Amino acid sequence: MNFKEFTTILKEAKFRQAPSSALLKQIKKIAQLYYNQYNSKNVDVTKLIDSKKIVSFEKNKHYREYFNHFKIKLPTYFTPLNKPLGKVKVMDLETQEEKEIVIYCVYGDIGDDYAAYSEKFETVNVYDKNLKNTSLRFIESKILHEITHGFQEYKDISSKFRAASNSNNITPELYYKEPIEYDTHLNEVIYNIREKHQELIDGIKTAKEPTAKKILENRLNLFFQQLATLITADPSSYFELEELTLPSFVSDFEDFLGTISGDVRLWTKFKLKLNQFYEKLTGKDVRGRSVKEDELAKKVK
Repeated sequence: MNFKEFTTILKEAKFRQAPSSALLKQIKKIAQLYYNQYNSKNVDVTKLIDSKKIVSFEKNKHYREYFNHFKIKLPTYFTPLNKPLGKVKVMDLETQEEKEIVIYCVYGDIGDDYAAYSEKFETVNVYDKNLKNTSLRFIESKILHEITHGFQEYKDISSKFRAASNSNNITPELYYKEPIEYDTHLNEVIYNIREKHQELIDGIKTAKEPTAKKILENRLNLFFQQLATLITADPSSYFELEELTLPSFVSDFEDFLGTISGDVRLWTKFKLKLNQFYEKLTGKDVRGRSVKEDELAKKVK
C-alpha cells in the first residue's frame, strides 16, 4: 500500500464522534444479556441447552457453511437463528442506508477471536470461550468493535492484508495498522476511556459519604492526569524504556498501542483523538489553556 492509498483510506475511515446513544444502548443491552444469561462462567450451559436457547452444532451441521465463512474451528453450541442475542440497527456510512446486524453467541474452542463481523451475513458472533472471563465493559467494547466494521464508510482492505488473512498469517503489525482495524481499535479505546470517565462521574454524584466522594474526586483528577500524560509523553516511555505504566483504562489495548507507537502517523492520529476528547471533557488543552467553545466545537466534529 503506497502512501497516497494509505492516507486516502485513513481519510475515508474517519474517526467518528461517540457512537449514537441509541446504538450504545442496544450494545449495552446485548452485552448484559450475554454476561448475565449466556456467559458459561456465570450460568449453567446445560440449562441453556434444555431451554433451547442454544443448540448443538452436531445436530445442525447445515450451519457448517456459515461457520466456515468465519474461518474458525467448528463450535459445539450456538444461539439459533430465531433466538439471537439481539439485533442492532446502524446507518451504513458507505451506502448511507440503514441496516440491521444480528448478534449470536458461539460456544466451543473456536480459536483466539473474541468476536467477529460478517459483511456477507450481516452478523456478529461473540465467542464465549474467550469472552467469559472478561469484564462487562470489555464485552461491550468488543461488540462495538465488530459493529463498527458494519458501518465503516470504507470497508476495503489492502491486498497484503487479504493475502495474510487467507493464509491465516496475520502479524500484529499488519493487523493493527490495517486502516479498517486501526479505526475500529481507536473507536474501542475512546469508548473505554469515555466509560471510565462516566463511571467516575456517576460515582461522585451518587456517593453519600464525604470521604468516599473525596476519594472518587481524587481518582477523577488522577484519570485526567494519566490521560494528559498519555497525550504528551513520548510513546517510548511506555513501551521501550518502560518509565511509565499504561493507565488501567487502556491496559486492555497494550498490544494495539505498542504496535502503533513506532509509527509516527498512527500515533499522532491517536494523540489527536485523545486530545480532542480531553478538551471536550475539560474545556482546556493538556497544557491547561482554555479552549474557546467555537474552537472546541470544530475540533470534536
